[in-house]
Amino acid sequence: MPPSDVSRAAEHEMCDIPTAARFLGLLDYREYGPGGEPSVAWFDTELGQDLRLARDFRAFVEGLTCDPGDEMPL
Repeated sequence: MPPSDVSRAAEHEMCDIPTAARFLGLLDYREYGPGGEPSVAWFDTELGQDLRLARDFRAFVEGLTCDPGDEMPL
């Protein structure tokens, strides 16, 4: 999707998850509209490319894993 289309789509069909980089995590409503369950996508703002990470937020959360080297001791 070209960058101009992304900014327009973001206003109406996506909810961004703020980051401090050129990448955005998005709740993407393009497929089902505002009344549907959004998929979770990763968007590169410089390249204008998006990648679907999960079919919905629940699948995204259930698919999260922890890197054993990053675990905090209890």
